[in-house]
This record gives sequence, structure tokens and C-alpha cells, in this order.
Amino acid sequence: MTLYEAQDVALAFGQALLARRYEDARALLAPSDAAITTIEDLQRGFETFVPLDWEGEILGADVILTEWPDREEDDVALVYVPIAGFVYSEAVTVVVTRTPLGLRVRGVEFGRP
Repeated sequence: MTLYEAQDVALAFGQALLARRYEDARALLAPSDAAITTIEDLQRGFETFVPLDWEGEILGADVILTEWPDREEDDVALVYVPIAGFVYSEAVTVVVTRTPLGLRVRGVEFGRP
């Protein structure tokens, strides 16, 4: 699995959130995160930073780290997904990890660091 594939998973997750397709975003979660994260959790977390009347676009996905102190064995990358708005910008930061289902997202953080 390459870093490009990790970026693609993070990008798909961010695009699903921006399109308000929370069920699709949840389907990209690692099983451990999906077991404790509802669609409503994703919606509430995302819409706290990106309200319904907000207009913007995903600018891409940037791998920021491949090694970090609390990295788990199957983690591939920590990926930052910037979301540009007309007035201000936000972001979603995720860990992309290997699972039996393929690469998935875990450890979602909403908002800019």
C-alpha cells in the first residue's frame, strides 16, 4: 500500500463529509472506529466546523507524517485534508490504517490544528 493510496482514502473521506454523505464517510472508517462512531457523531463533528450554509471545496490530501509517537503497527500515514471556503478554511486530519477490509480511516480530528 502506498502513501498515494492513503491520500486517496483520506480524500474520499473528506469529500463524503463535504457532500454530507455521512453514511459513505462512516463506511470508510476502520472497523474499530466504526463500532463506536455513529453517522450522527460524524455529522455533529463535521458540522460544528463546517455549517450547512458553508460553501467550499477539498483542496487535496497531504501526508504529514508516516512516523509519530503513538503510531500503531498498521498505521500508514497521518493525513491532513484541507477544505477551502470563501470566507475561511477548515480541515479534517485522519490516520489511515491497514485493516482486513483494506485501507481505512481512524482517529478523525475535525478542524484546523
